[in-house]
Amino acid sequence: MAPVAVPRGLKAKLKNTAPSKFVRGRFSHFSLLDPPTKLSGITKRLTEKLYSKGKLPEEALYAPTGWKPDAWKGDGGGLRRGKAVDAQCTRLASMSDKFRKMGNTYKLTRFVFNALEQAQLEPLMGQRCVASAKHRLGTACDMVCYNKKTIERVVVELKCGFRANIHLPATNSKKEPFNMASPCSTAADCILHRHLAQLAVTHHMLASEPGLLSDLRKIGVCGISAALLYAHDSRTTLYSLPCWWKKRGKKIIEAISAA
Repeated sequence: MAPVAVPRGLKAKLKNTAPSKFVRGRFSHFSLLDPPTKLSGITKRLTEKLYSKGKLPEEALYAPTGWKPDAWKGDGGGLRRGKAVDAQCTRLASMSDKFRKMGNTYKLTRFVFNALEQAQLEPLMGQRCVASAKHRLGTACDMVCYNKKTIERVVVELKCGFRANIHLPATNSKKEPFNMASPCSTAADCILHRHLAQLAVTHHMLASEPGLLSDLRKIGVCGISAALLYAHDSRTTLYSLPCWWKKRGKKIIEAISAA
């Protein structure tokens, strides 16, 4: 099947239906738009409620790299670089492909958009806020894309600079592996699964917006899927969100919002 053009009005609908926003300031936070309500972010909640108390091995956090940080010298250079790339990618996601290729971009940024192009994912918007008003939780999609092959809207979680072994689980002092808490108690507590859990929550919040799926079908979009994109100097890897995780999005939200 030949690639399908982005349906007219899809980008505007994505922008105009956002239920929340990110409020910058001394105490930055997500907030519902109507009525204005401060929301908790999901990162801290996932750490407290879903991830184990085990310790991730060094091999899961650090890996040798051949990258020479000419412009990012000093302590935390890699972290600063990753944040800069993330910010550039999410900003450029809302712009046209022609504009993205005109300006100066980081090497990793080019890798990200090349990977999306190869997967036939057309970026529509960066940092699209989503929320669960019932649970007073908010977060943002790093990118929302359009899959030209499957005719779906795709939530993309972007992770730049991860070169370590994302499959190694957290362990206790005896090196015994830990699993996550319920509703993911059969999943090992590793970097990959932590990121998939985060993506499952974001995907569920977007897919649960009232009337969204029916509105998408009216303009020819089949549904909403999600993908996790890792990018570093050697390669990019794209993981589709498995059904197992997708089915647990709602239950994860309930678990991390419980008192």
